[in-house]
Amino acid sequence: MNDSCKKLLQTIYKHSQSSSAPLQIMSNGYDTDSNPGTLQNDVRCLKERGLVYEPAPILNSYSLSLTEKGEQFVENGFMLPSSIPPNTIFNIENATNSVIGTQATVTMNINNSIQEAKEKIAASGSSDKEELQQIIYLLERIVNDQMPAEKGVLSKFTSVIQRNSWIASPISSILLNWLISQIP
Repeated sequence: MNDSCKKLLQTIYKHSQSSSAPLQIMSNGYDTDSNPGTLQNDVRCLKERGLVYEPAPILNSYSLSLTEKGEQFVENGFMLPSSIPPNTIFNIENATNSVIGTQATVTMNINNSIQEAKEKIAASGSSDKEELQQIIYLLERIVNDQMPAEKGVLSKFTSVIQRNSWIASPISSILLNWLISQIP
């Protein structure tokens, strides 16, 4: 797109920010610094690209309004929205057990839940630390596809989990995050 098209589009955009009425421009270019031929080509270019439209054509002038695509085009630095790579930034201090991403891309951070469980075990005063660590080790292997999730894999740890009921929440969190990540 040439500079005169961008300049016209920017003018229409600025007008639309202060008025809901279309921008009126004389077709002879008198109220712009364009000659009639350039103005005509610029209007045609913008209309063909779907960036502007004429809601009510007026004799000897242009009545121009931005389309949504045109507004996005200006706001995105004269780039089409589809050509802009998604760049979503989330500033979250603590997002434990959260799904982070956009509708197009979702990242589940199961390893964060595993690391937190390891830290809780290390900080606990439990006499069952070795067995608790083994539970997390098995879960880690399952979620990393190093071991199949088989029925009863944690059943031998029932008494350890009962004695350390606080571990049930991290176990549930890890398994639920993993299960959700398996759903296409």
